[in-house]
Amino acid sequence: HLSGGEKKRVAIAGVLSMEPEVMILDEPTSNLDPASSEEIMEMLDELNFYGKTILVSTHDVELAYRWADEVVLMNGGRILRHGPAEEVFSDKDLLKQSRMKLPVFMELYEELAGRGMLPPGTPPKSILDLIDLLDHNDRPNGRTTNGRPGRIYVWDVEFGAAGIRDILARGEVKYVGAMGTRAKLLAEKEDICLDFSYGVIDKCILKAINGKSSLIITSGGMVDHAVRRIRSYVDEFGAGLDVEILHPPETARPSEIAPGR
Repeated sequence: HLSGGEKKRVAIAGVLSMEPEVMILDEPTSNLDPASSEEIMEMLDELNFYGKTILVSTHDVELAYRWADEVVLMNGGRILRHGPAEEVFSDKDLLKQSRMKLPVFMELYEELAGRGMLPPGTPPKSILDLIDLLDHNDRPNGRTTNGRPGRIYVWDVEFGAAGIRDILARGEVKYVGAMGTRAKLLAEKEDICLDFSYGVIDKCILKAINGKSSLIITSGGMVDHAVRRIRSYVDEFGAGLDVEILHPPETARPSEIAPGR
């Protein structure tokens, strides 16, 4: 017996066997629990990273706002607006006309900005974005952390599970996340308990800011993707986070790509 999420993954796998350049999905998270919904979207993120164009039809404004590169707002078969999510969803008249509500992060941002607690600008799309805005408003010269920040390790599943167990045995890593299907399958096979199975990079950054070290398990090009995302965050916000791409001892030394400041 397959769960709703498993059935959707099987359906997506069937479509992928035809090697399409574009995938169109109608309400891909409907009737799923929150965790399964996030896992489906994480899978679509992975497919998009590897070159697939993803078109999602949905009434879920929260999903569209935080996930889409571009949003096409339609009503009665007509295109009302097309553009970046923050621009489309800022048009309250069109949202009302389409019987849709303002995304929660935009609504919260408007209320906080209206009270002078946040500066005017681009609304946040995630918890990490919101925390950064709040911190920047309190400390405009840059983020500081309470004590020493945690470290983020990145492990490629190509090297197997032995190295994962080695680093976990050292006791420094407090949280483990897996990005991508192969990483999650390896974690399941090796009985590695995952704290994060979606939103992994942002969650590990948040933990590092609070002094906790994390391990990201991923594969192939997703390793570089994770590194670039963390490096971009460090460069933009001056968070002083240390990141290491781990390798087995016989292949190479760990590569530190974002030294603490």
